[in-house]
Amino acid sequence: MIPAYLNEPNQVEAKLIILKTMIPCPTTEFFDSPVYVLIPDESVMTYPILVYICIMATQIFYFIIHSFLYLFQSSPQMSIRTRELQKKFLIGICIQVAIPNAMFNIAVLCSNFHGMSATFVLIYINEPYRTFTIRLFKKHQINRSVSDIVTSRYLG
Repeated sequence: MIPAYLNEPNQVEAKLIILKTMIPCPTTEFFDSPVYVLIPDESVMTYPILVYICIMATQIFYFIIHSFLYLFQSSPQMSIRTRELQKKFLIGICIQVAIPNAMFNIAVLCSNFHGMSATFVLIYINEPYRTFTIRLFKKHQINRSVSDIVTSRYLG
């Protein structure tokens, strides 16, 4: 596969492809400022990344399964003490890998909660936003109750 920087696309055609496929309503900066398109088609990068992920996942699962099978089956070539130490080491490595992932997930949840709470505070503090949101929910409830009445008359 040719690296993207060696396969430079025609910039006018690439911008048109992006406008048709990815950015249906571009801002004026897209036309006014210099825009350089390296890869106009996302499938050029999507498929190699997907293949890479599949290969890596296969290797990871193979080595995890192989390690667990090797450690949890009895073998006369290894002493019981060595096997127990290796089991503890493998479990420790798994925990060591899992904790940063869990911490990252907690950090992502906190940042999402911050964004959600900031939105609620914005709606609560600013009266125009609050009235619009209340009207929006009331309108939704009115439309729903009318559709329930119409449905019950035709079905009941």
